[in-house]
Amino acid sequence: MPTRFFTIAALDPRDGEEELNQFMASHRIASVERHLVAVTGGAQWCIAVDWLHADRTASASAGTTGKRGRLDYKQLLEPEDFAVFSALREVRKQIGETESVPLYAIMTNEQLAEVARRRPTTPQALGQIEGVGEGKVEKYGARLLGVVRPRSAGTSSNGAVRTTGTSGSSASASTGPVVAADASRGPDAGGEEGSD
Repeated sequence: MPTRFFTIAALDPRDGEEELNQFMASHRIASVERHLVAVTGGAQWCIAVDWLHADRTASASAGTTGKRGRLDYKQLLEPEDFAVFSALREVRKQIGETESVPLYAIMTNEQLAEVARRRPTTPQALGQIEGVGEGKVEKYGARLLGVVRPRSAGTSSNGAVRTTGTSGSSASASTGPVVAADASRGPDAGGEEGSD
């Protein structure tokens, strides 16, 4: 999956903001990560946008049932990340059934996909994922982290096991996910939010 980087001056964002908005309007966006960074003379937003090529977008859309906005995470994620994503969805489903909570209220598919990509191993690292606040970490963190924690040592100081380079390729310090995916679920196993 390709990544495009943008830097936008925090005090005068007009030029960079327009370029970013045009790019995002003309591409199928998979994820966005943004950070405010102090630089000499002010601050700037550093934004990484992961997007899909047209042929990848078409194949991802082919597995949908015609519902707008539905993504096929099997197409979007690397195979080892999809295995973790599938296991996380199963844990989320169990939590939802046990606590009578809507699945999207526990974590969205997008958040689960980010957990699968980053492989956080500490509550602090899990809390760094957008939309995963302290309450979710306290309530569901231990069960979700149990899926992604590596069986062997080798985590970084921030608890993350995986790193992603600028080319979008991933490297893993673990030998793979702790829980395997259910391959029988088919190519549309990513599904829609709360469709489990």
